[in-house]
Amino acid sequence: MPASEQNRINIPIIHPNVRNAEAFLDSWTEPFILEKREADHFSFRSVLSDLQVTIIFFNDYQEAVEYERKHYRPGSATERQTINGSALYAISGGDPHLVSSLAGHFAGRE
Repeated sequence: MPASEQNRINIPIIHPNVRNAEAFLDSWTEPFILEKREADHFSFRSVLSDLQVTIIFFNDYQEAVEYERKHYRPGSATERQTINGSALYAISGGDPHLVSSLAGHFAGRE
């Protein structure tokens, strides 16, 4: 199986930002696996570096912003959040460079 076909992410909900989220995860330098799903919350872990990404899908951008303010503290070197469209990405891991790079990956491809 070609590398581009391995570990393809499939987020099984209908939402305008799902395809972007799948593409972001699939295009990262290492594969992710789904760890947990709760309604519109999906948690993934990278196979090699143990980065964790939780993606939460909202009805609109403002709803994502309000949820982030209420449920997440300001980012640190090992925990960052970013919003792309109406999806919130919460990233954590032990390597601050990788956390920052992945947050930029999600934020920079609209």
